[in-house]
Amino acid sequence: RRVLFRSKPHSMISEDHLEDFIKTLYQKDMISGLPEHEIPDRPDGQGKLVMGMFGVPKTDGATRLIFDRRPQNSQERGLGDPGLPSAVRWSMMCLGPEDQIRLNMTDARDFFYIMQLPREKWSRNAFWGPIPAEWVGGTPGKVVYPVLKCIPMGDTRSEEHTSELQSHSD
Repeated sequence: RRVLFRSKPHSMISEDHLEDFIKTLYQKDMISGLPEHEIPDRPDGQGKLVMGMFGVPKTDGATRLIFDRRPQNSQERGLGDPGLPSAVRWSMMCLGPEDQIRLNMTDARDFFYIMQLPREKWSRNAFWGPIPAEWVGGTPGKVVYPVLKCIPMGDTRSEEHTSELQSHSD
């Protein structure tokens, strides 16, 4: 199923903060830069397929970075059920009076920013638009698109990516 998104992605960051933001993500090894020809076109032909982004306040005062990946999600076929636990599966549990469930969310903290994706998936995670390549360690005078190297919060297939990445680490 393919869904065309008619609106352009929006990024909730001002241009005067963009350079510092991009450089911070690069220093944390979350992003890289790719040349324009490696970024896929939007299905409607209205430019490159880039994600929008916004932030949501976290309880510790930090900001949770979320990417609007709806156009990419609508075009990608799933790999199948990775068999990982998820909240959807919890709704099907029936517990007796003596049964217990223990969860540790510490391991999931910043999960999306820790799991690195294979390079061939980076081009589908472009955001913002063209930037100076030197912001992401590239050649001065060149222009690149910033791309996430890690799983973006907003990717509906994050469980599948995790399962796939774990199979490569064994």
